[in-house]
Amino acid sequence: MKKLLFSSALLWMAFLATSIFLLVSSFEQSDATFVLPGDAPPFLVSQLILTCLILLSGSLLISRLVQASGGLPDADWDALAAVVVIVCTAGVLLKPLGFLAVSPVAAILTARVLGYRNWLINAVVAVAGVACLYLLLVKAARLPLPPVPGLGF
Repeated sequence: MKKLLFSSALLWMAFLATSIFLLVSSFEQSDATFVLPGDAPPFLVSQLILTCLILLSGSLLISRLVQASGGLPDADWDALAAVVVIVCTAGVLLKPLGFLAVSPVAAILTARVLGYRNWLINAVVAVAGVACLYLLLVKAARLPLPPVPGLGF
Protein backbone atom coordinates (compact mmCIF):
# COMPACT_ATOMS: atom_id res chain seq x y z
CA MET A 1 0.00 0.00 0.00
CA LYS A 2 2.87 2.36 0.80
CA LYS A 3 4.37 1.82 -2.67
CA LEU A 4 1.03 2.69 -4.28
CA LEU A 5 0.79 5.88 -2.22
CA PHE A 6 4.33 6.87 -3.14
CA SER A 7 3.76 6.07 -6.84
CA SER A 8 0.76 8.39 -6.93
CA ALA A 9 2.79 11.06 -5.14
CA LEU A 10 5.45 10.81 -7.86
CA LEU A 11 2.76 11.06 -10.50
CA TRP A 12 1.34 14.22 -8.91
CA MET A 13 4.88 15.64 -8.70
CA ALA A 14 5.26 15.07 -12.44
CA PHE A 15 1.89 16.76 -13.11
CA LEU A 16 2.89 19.67 -10.90
CA ALA A 17 6.25 20.16 -12.63
CA THR A 18 4.71 19.92 -16.10
CA SER A 19 1.94 22.37 -15.24
CA ILE A 20 4.40 24.90 -13.83
CA PHE A 21 6.58 24.59 -16.93
CA LEU A 22 3.61 25.10 -19.28
CA LEU A 23 2.27 28.02 -17.22
CA VAL A 24 5.63 29.79 -17.30
CA SER A 25 5.92 29.27 -21.06
CA SER A 26 2.37 30.61 -21.60
CA PHE A 27 3.24 33.76 -19.66
CA GLU A 28 6.41 34.17 -21.74
CA GLN A 29 4.36 33.79 -24.95
CA SER A 30 1.73 36.27 -23.79
CA ASP A 31 4.37 38.91 -23.03
CA ALA A 32 5.39 38.88 -26.69
CA THR A 33 1.90 39.64 -28.04
CA PHE A 34 0.24 42.99 -28.58
CA VAL A 35 -3.11 43.55 -26.86
CA LEU A 36 -5.50 46.40 -27.62
CA PRO A 37 -7.20 48.13 -24.69
CA GLY A 38 -10.33 46.25 -23.68
CA ASP A 39 -9.20 42.92 -25.16
CA ALA A 40 -8.87 39.81 -23.02
CA PRO A 41 -5.28 38.90 -22.23
CA PRO A 42 -3.84 36.25 -24.54
CA PHE A 43 -3.73 32.69 -23.26
CA LEU A 44 -6.10 33.58 -20.41
CA VAL A 45 -8.06 30.31 -20.64
CA SER A 46 -4.94 28.16 -20.78
CA GLN A 47 -3.41 30.03 -17.85
CA LEU A 48 -6.56 29.52 -15.80
CA ILE A 49 -6.67 25.80 -16.64
CA LEU A 50 -2.98 25.37 -15.80
CA THR A 51 -3.38 27.27 -12.53
CA CYS A 52 -6.25 24.97 -11.56
CA LEU A 53 -4.13 21.95 -12.48
CA ILE A 54 -1.26 23.27 -10.32
CA LEU A 55 -3.59 23.73 -7.36
CA LEU A 56 -5.17 20.29 -7.84
CA SER A 57 -1.90 18.40 -8.29
CA GLY A 58 -0.27 20.28 -5.40
CA SER A 59 -3.12 19.49 -3.02
CA LEU A 60 -3.24 15.83 -4.08
CA LEU A 61 0.54 15.57 -3.72
CA ILE A 62 0.38 16.97 -0.20
CA SER A 63 -2.46 14.61 0.75
CA ARG A 64 -0.53 11.58 -0.57
CA LEU A 65 2.61 12.59 1.32
CA VAL A 66 0.62 13.07 4.53
CA GLN A 67 -0.91 9.60 4.10
CA ALA A 68 2.54 8.06 3.63
CA SER A 69 4.08 9.86 6.59
CA GLY A 70 5.76 6.71 7.91
CA GLY A 71 8.89 7.37 5.84
CA LEU A 72 10.01 6.31 2.42
CA PRO A 73 12.05 3.19 1.64
CA ASP A 74 15.37 3.55 -0.18
CA ALA A 75 14.11 1.85 -3.34
CA ASP A 76 11.49 4.58 -3.83
CA TRP A 77 14.22 7.24 -3.92
CA ASP A 78 15.62 5.46 -6.97
CA ALA A 79 12.21 5.73 -8.62
CA LEU A 80 12.02 9.41 -7.69
CA ALA A 81 15.43 10.06 -9.24
CA ALA A 82 14.41 8.18 -12.40
CA VAL A 83 11.18 10.18 -12.73
CA VAL A 84 13.07 13.45 -12.26
CA VAL A 85 15.54 12.43 -14.98
CA ILE A 86 12.68 11.45 -17.33
CA VAL A 87 10.80 14.73 -16.77
CA CYS A 88 13.95 16.85 -17.17
CA THR A 89 14.97 14.98 -20.33
CA ALA A 90 11.46 15.37 -21.73
CA GLY A 91 11.60 19.09 -20.97
CA VAL A 92 14.90 19.43 -22.82
CA LEU A 93 13.70 17.39 -25.82
CA LEU A 94 10.29 19.09 -26.00
CA LYS A 95 11.34 21.96 -28.24
CA PRO A 96 13.51 20.07 -30.79
CA LEU A 97 11.28 16.96 -31.09
CA GLY A 98 7.80 18.35 -30.38
CA PHE A 99 5.13 17.79 -27.75
CA LEU A 100 3.35 14.92 -29.51
CA ALA A 101 6.59 12.94 -29.96
CA VAL A 102 8.12 13.41 -26.50
CA SER A 103 5.13 13.31 -24.15
CA PRO A 104 3.84 9.76 -24.84
CA VAL A 105 7.35 8.33 -24.51
CA ALA A 106 7.89 10.19 -21.23
CA ALA A 107 4.51 9.02 -19.92
CA ILE A 108 5.23 5.38 -20.81
CA LEU A 109 8.69 5.49 -19.22
CA THR A 110 7.32 7.16 -16.08
CA ALA A 111 4.60 4.52 -15.76
CA ARG A 112 7.22 1.80 -16.24
CA VAL A 113 9.43 3.28 -13.50
CA LEU A 114 6.46 3.56 -11.14
CA GLY A 115 5.80 -0.16 -11.48
CA TYR A 116 3.05 -0.40 -14.08
CA ARG A 117 4.38 -3.22 -16.26
CA ASN A 118 1.70 -3.74 -18.91
CA TRP A 119 3.09 -2.10 -22.07
CA LEU A 120 -0.20 -2.13 -23.98
CA ILE A 121 -2.19 -0.39 -21.25
CA ASN A 122 0.65 2.09 -20.67
CA ALA A 123 0.84 2.94 -24.38
CA VAL A 124 -2.93 3.34 -24.80
CA VAL A 125 -3.25 5.54 -21.71
CA ALA A 126 -0.19 7.61 -22.68
CA VAL A 127 -1.35 8.24 -26.25
CA ALA A 128 -4.95 8.93 -25.23
CA GLY A 129 -3.88 11.21 -22.39
CA VAL A 130 -1.46 13.18 -24.57
CA ALA A 131 -4.06 13.46 -27.34
CA CYS A 132 -6.66 14.81 -24.89
CA LEU A 133 -4.13 17.22 -23.38
CA TYR A 134 -3.12 18.37 -26.88
CA LEU A 135 -6.74 18.99 -27.88
CA LEU A 136 -7.43 20.83 -24.63
CA LEU A 137 -4.34 23.03 -24.68
CA VAL A 138 -3.81 23.66 -28.40
CA LYS A 139 -7.28 23.52 -29.90
CA ALA A 140 -9.47 24.76 -27.02
CA ALA A 141 -7.13 27.03 -25.05
CA ARG A 142 -4.93 28.10 -28.01
CA LEU A 143 -1.69 27.49 -26.11
CA PRO A 144 1.13 26.97 -28.62
CA LEU A 145 3.04 23.77 -27.95
CA PRO A 146 6.21 22.83 -29.83
CA PRO A 147 5.25 21.02 -33.07
CA VAL A 148 6.80 17.80 -34.31
CA PRO A 149 9.42 18.79 -36.94
CA GLY A 150 8.21 18.08 -40.44
CA LEU A 151 4.61 17.40 -39.43
CA GLY A 152 3.56 20.85 -38.21
CA PHE A 153 1.36 19.67 -35.32
